[in-house]
Amino acid sequence: MEKLRAEIREIMQELLLKKNLSSEEEFQHWWIDEGNEKRYFALQGRLEEMEERKRREKLLSYHYMNTMEEPEKASEKEEKDDL
Repeated sequence: MEKLRAEIREIMQELLLKKNLSSEEEFQHWWIDEGNEKRYFALQGRLEEMEERKRREKLLSYHYMNTMEEPEKASEKEEKDDL
């Protein structure tokens, strides 16, 4: 993910330079015709997918850990009730 973030930052830095130092026509050529717009949004999409996958894994892990703790707590309570 860090590599994707670095690539996105690099494109954004270049975008700012091109926007400030080039004519609108040159900028449009660089952004659209050279494919930097598509590249930027493709990278952004991949990064968002990876972040979403990571969030889901954390949620599943958290859910799994809580599910595993609940039966243990229930059996501990049953043991106390038996006393």
